[in-house]
Amino acid sequence: MKKKILLLMGIFSSGIICSQVGINTQNPLGVFHVDPLANTNVTGTNGYEDDVIVTSTGNVGIGTVTPTAKLDVRGSVRIADGTQAEGKIFTTAGTGLGYWAETFKFQIIESSVYDGLLLPGGNGAAWLAVTPEVELTAGKWMLMARLVTKNACASTYFTWLRLLDASTGNAINAAGGRPSYDGAYYDIVETVGVIDITSGTKKVVLQGQNWSNCTYTSPDLGGSYLYAIKLS
Repeated sequence: MKKKILLLMGIFSSGIICSQVGINTQNPLGVFHVDPLANTNVTGTNGYEDDVIVTSTGNVGIGTVTPTAKLDVRGSVRIADGTQAEGKIFTTAGTGLGYWAETFKFQIIESSVYDGLLLPGGNGAAWLAVTPEVELTAGKWMLMARLVTKNACASTYFTWLRLLDASTGNAINAAGGRPSYDGAYYDIVETVGVIDITSGTKKVVLQGQNWSNCTYTSPDLGGSYLYAIKLS
């Protein structure tokens, strides 16, 4: 017991006097320096790969005696908290606390567009859903939509198209276009929008309108679509 006390006193007294503690080294290169293989040279240019060091600035180095960050690790790192698995990535939610997460998978959802629908017309016309509701999970999504229409009464009223957040009733984006004549009055309207869902799910839908009271969705040709592409 007396020997242990004397040993500890010796370590602490040498640390107080020298302001440096070295384990397995007579030449500590930092406030605290461990050299397991006792093979680091005096200048620290060789044999440091197995070393652990704490510098006077508070930086900690593993595999280096000149750490340039609060924790500087040279070599492989293993973080095993029980949730690690093949294919996962180590990330953070922005708090600085890391965790293992599933690898991001690019996802595209396609929705059908109803054909032969008569779009609402007249001044102050209501919007009509031209697709089923699409349910989106948490993340950032880009929405791409196109609506092809045919006007049966030679009207040149604009066809309007909008992407709607059906969960809140707010428009994500909208666009309009005047039909052109090619044996009949056809119109192609496109729009793009982005929705960021922080949690849970949301439903989106594509809507259209035309004041003419005689505009139909894709009655004799295709080309209409609604895509939801997950970005993150």
